Amino acid sequence: MSSCVFLNRPGEDPAWTFSWNASVGMVGWVKEVLARLVPSQALAAKLLVRGPDWLAFNAYDDDEVREMVRVIGQRLEVEALKSFPGEDDVRAHVGELVDLVLDWAGGRGFWGGYRDPFPLWLPRSFSVLWHDEENGAICFQSPADPVEPTEVLLRFEGVRELRVPPDLSTVAVGLVAGGYSLTTPDFPGGYVLAERFFYSEDDVVDWESFDALNYEKYVMKSVTHPLD
Repeated sequence: MSSCVFLNRPGEDPAWTFSWNASVGMVGWVKEVLARLVPSQALAAKLLVRGPDWLAFNAYDDDEVREMVRVIGQRLEVEALKSFPGEDDVRAHVGELVDLVLDWAGGRGFWGGYRDPFPLWLPRSFSVLWHDEENGAICFQSPADPVEPTEVLLRFEGVRELRVPPDLSTVAVGLVAGGYSLTTPDFPGGYVLAERFFYSEDDVVDWESFDALNYEKYVMKSVTHPLD
């Protein structure tokens, strides 16, 4: 049985509705991922009680749509890699949803693309990989493991001041005056006052054997801020 994700707003002409067609099971998987990763517990509950057979954005307010769009743009492809290992066709289908949502959201003001990376939500555990106090730089790492197939690096340069524990779990990176917030549910006041921020995430196991001609089969994400 098939179902859809409908990209629409309340009162909108159905002719302007974008949709992603998939099985009921796949749409249910999308909703489960969203419910697990959106910051709002109220939104998570709302996603779960509406049933697994469809998802229509016109049932949600603007702030809820922004949360869903950000999770889809930042995390859905990685979650597909975890849930469907070796199923390249399924991951490609999820990638089509990501592209469709971001194209739609960009035109409606819900997503600013690569110029709008914050807040960056990373439901991972991080620790300090290195800290060069003399040159004002620090790098946090979340390595790949049997549960998480990607390695994530968060690097700050031009660091003037920081208030961050050495180990972090369920991280959010945002903007504050003079730098960046680096927070967790247990440490909501964390920050790094720095000039630059770099985020990278990939599932490349061996760069020497990296298949550059078929790069689309890898998860490769990055953010550089501020933009050059």
